[in-house]
Amino acid sequence: MKNKSIKEYLARYKWAIVAYIIFNAISAVLSIVMVLGFAKAIDLVTLAMYSQSLKVFAFTLACSILRRLCWISNANLFFKYSSKIMADLNLDLAKQAFKLNSQTYADHETGTFVQRIVNDPERLINNLADVVDMITDILSSLIVLIYIVTLNVYIGLVLVAVLLVGITLEIFRVKVYRTNVRKTRKASDKINSLTTEIVRSEKDIKAIGLEEKLSEVSKKYYDDYKDVSYRTNFKDMCFWSSRNFIIETMAIVILILGVILINKSMFTFASFMIVYGNNNSLYNLIWQMGNLASKFSEIKISKDRMFALFNDDEFVCEKFGNVTLDNVKGRIEFKDVKYSYNDYEDPSDDELEISTKKGKEKQKRKIVNTNTIFDGLNFEIEPNTTVAFVGKSGSGKSTILNLMSKMFEVDGGEVLIDGVNINDLSKETLRNSISLVNQFPYIFDMTIKENLLLAKKDATDEEIDIAVKEASFDDFM
Repeated sequence: MKNKSIKEYLARYKWAIVAYIIFNAISAVLSIVMVLGFAKAIDLVTLAMYSQSLKVFAFTLACSILRRLCWISNANLFFKYSSKIMADLNLDLAKQAFKLNSQTYADHETGTFVQRIVNDPERLINNLADVVDMITDILSSLIVLIYIVTLNVYIGLVLVAVLLVGITLEIFRVKVYRTNVRKTRKASDKINSLTTEIVRSEKDIKAIGLEEKLSEVSKKYYDDYKDVSYRTNFKDMCFWSSRNFIIETMAIVILILGVILINKSMFTFASFMIVYGNNNSLYNLIWQMGNLASKFSEIKISKDRMFALFNDDEFVCEKFGNVTLDNVKGRIEFKDVKYSYNDYEDPSDDELEISTKKGKEKQKRKIVNTNTIFDGLNFEIEPNTTVAFVGKSGSGKSTILNLMSKMFEVDGGEVLIDGVNINDLSKETLRNSISLVNQFPYIFDMTIKENLLLAKKDATDEEIDIAVKEASFDDFM
């Protein structure tokens, strides 16, 4: 599962994607034909060939209508199949999240999972579609630029020079943008985490009067997000403004150069109108190439964040053996069990990836403190006995249950059930042998019946009624 790739999801709908690309290609060809048709019509007007020019204008209009139909077809394909691809991604990511061990969840914020399962797939698919559209626009603009160069080499050289300057500026912009986007998403993860926890524990928050304090924490997180977002957008705006200034300066230079060339009979007025009317193609070319680089950066960020869930080094999965026990008696033994948990430094996302001689490598989070809970814990629990673990908060009572049910992994020693190390037991044997009822059972945001059907999807109404009565819950229904 480590080699998950977006390609396998796209391949499921390859014909729809091929159709999307074909419609984009047709749209690009029509755009070029429209530019050439408009240029031809202008030429005919200057030659007083009005009837022919009207025919060319009509043809150009027909191309415009056909191009719009291609756009509608593409929009239909995108909305229909992007939702399917996103659903496939969401489902696989959610399934993978269920495979992660509890310690992994404890080591990461809730928002880390919410964003990667829900938001990143949507960003990824939208950006992939944008990339296809942008490549189409870039090819169209390049052909228009080549056509302009054939009309006048001097103006063509000015356009090419401005293009090179604009692209260089965009390269720097994208580099800064990539770093800032990582920081913005990190800040967004923290907000999502806190919001999720507040919603889930609102009763406890009200009961112990934490509304004000949590509001302050929320404000701090939002302020941090606003600061990062502001810096990201402001820097990006500065780059955009610089690029637009270059484009506007270019338009003035072309205007002056065009007048000089016309005055020297080196350029016709009709050709000048064509060039000046299409100088936005250069603007579009620079914008699309810069934006294309931004989209590729965002795609990489989303892809890395999503498929990191399949990376067992960062997000550790539960691991089980293959030993099955047909008749579990229930003898539990902790033998020299050691367990501790780590406090981690929380680096920003751009610090997680470092450059080495071998290329880019992931940097492990830095441990700032290790808290030892058990250092050689030994006890035995015989079958059919009742045992209570008593101790102050943080002494390890819940940890014993988490280790016993393999929610947490021991650092050393063994946990045995009927003399078998729980690491060797199959998932079915272990989960069916141990039942945990938490202090605050979680009810999903569904009807009571839908919650009960999660345990047995084919349960009859009669079975549900019996279960509700046995739980003494019938008075609440």
